[in-house]
Amino acid sequence: MVKDVFGSPGAHDSTAEWDKLVEEAAQEHAEMFKVARDDILNRQVGSKRVPMQQRQDEWEIMRVTPVMLTDFLKSQNATVEEAVNHIFEMEEKRT
Repeated sequence: MVKDVFGSPGAHDSTAEWDKLVEEAAQEHAEMFKVARDDILNRQVGSKRVPMQQRQDEWEIMRVTPVMLTDFLKSQNATVEEAVNHIFEMEEKRT
């Protein structure tokens, strides 16, 4: 008589094969997310997006207070290129 291995990790039925495939895909996705989160995400997962009006209000203060602007850019670990792009972007959005 054949031993019933249904649902066990060593099973070789079609459902077990799909389970393995799904588990492998989940692991690959988790690894990809770990690699991407530091390079791609522009804010921490779970954090709330800052409304544009608040960003503009903060910009109005930072643009006349260089120390605040440099502190902000340092806190964001901005490169020179990113800093320049941010300044141009915020200046374009001024009303």
